[in-house]
Amino acid sequence: MFVQHKITLQDVMQKLDSRVSLTSNMWTSRQVMSYMCITCHFIDEKWKLRKKVIWFSKADTPHDGTNLFNIMLDCMEDWGLQKKVFSITLDNASNNNACMSYMQVNLLGKNLLPCKGDLLHRRCGPHVINLTVQEGLTIPCMAVVNIRENIKFVRSSPPRKKKFKEIVKQEGITCTVKVCLDVPTRSNFTHLMIKTALEYRRAFAALKLQDTSYTCQPTNDEWETTESVCNLLEVFLDATMVVSGTLYPTAHLYFHEL
Repeated sequence: MFVQHKITLQDVMQKLDSRVSLTSNMWTSRQVMSYMCITCHFIDEKWKLRKKVIWFSKADTPHDGTNLFNIMLDCMEDWGLQKKVFSITLDNASNNNACMSYMQVNLLGKNLLPCKGDLLHRRCGPHVINLTVQEGLTIPCMAVVNIRENIKFVRSSPPRKKKFKEIVKQEGITCTVKVCLDVPTRSNFTHLMIKTALEYRRAFAALKLQDTSYTCQPTNDEWETTESVCNLLEVFLDATMVVSGTLYPTAHLYFHEL
C-alpha cells in the first residue's frame, strides 16, 4: 500500500506545472535516536495547497551540514524532486546554513535552480519569532521565576498534588488545564505556564493558609508583573500561530506579523 501511494504521489508531483517547496525538522525519540522529517508543499491542479510527509529517516551523528545535506539529497533523488525544488525552509541553525550552502552548490552545478539559487534557503518564521522571545526572556524576571518555583512546589510530590487539587475544588476553579512547567526553548510553553498559573491564583493563596511549608507564594506585585508578561507573550504567540499555518500560504503574512 505504501509503495502504491508513493508511486501515485510521485506521478502527481512530476506532472505539476509548478515547483515544490520542502520543510524539514529533526526529532529525537525517547531512546535518544535522531530522525529527520521532510515535508513537501505544493499547489495542486485545483489551486489547493497540499503538504505530504515524504521522508522520515534516522539521522546519524554528528548532525553537521554534510550529514544533513546527504539525507536531504537522498530524499530529493528518491522522489525525483531535484528539478522541481523551489525553496527549502529550515530552522535558523548553523548546521542548516552549511547544509543549504552544499545544496545550493550541488543544484546550481546541475543548472536546476531559478534566480541563481537566491530563493532556495528560507528561515523558519516561527523559529525566528521564538528566538526573539527567548532573547527577551534571558533578562531575569523574578516574578516569572517565582511562578515557576510555585508550580515546582505543588508538583513535587503526590501528597502536594493531591492537596492542591483539593484546594482547587474548594475554590471552585473550573480551569481544565493543569499547572505545568515551561520548556526553556519554547516560548509558547512559557506563556501557557504563566496563563495557567494566573487561572489558579486563588488556589495558591488558599494553599498558603493550609500548608505552612509553602513559603514561595507570589506577591500581588509579582502577580501583576506576571500578567503583563503573559500579555506580551500572547502577541508573539498569536504571530507564531498565524505564520505556522499549513493549509494556507504564510510567506506574505510574515512581514506584517513581525
